[in-house]
Amino acid sequence: MIIGSFDAKTRFSELINQAEKGEDIVITRRGKPVAKIVRFDSPAHDGEKSSVWEDLRNIRNSITGLSAPEAYEFRREGRR
Repeated sequence: MIIGSFDAKTRFSELINQAEKGEDIVITRRGKPVAKIVRFDSPAHDGEKSSVWEDLRNIRNSITGLSAPEAYEFRREGRR
């Protein structure tokens, strides 16, 4: 499917559902392809996903100095 950026913005949830079912969506701006939404479940991405999550945890810890449980507790208490 090819869709313009304005329409993609207004139909984002629908596009995510279609990608989840395996359809590739190309987003265009002024008729030129600029982005693609694809299903994210191939085995090639499995290691990449865990690496991304680990990177995000490390970034959060370096910024806040808190572990995930500590950050959750602060957020739950409304202290940060």
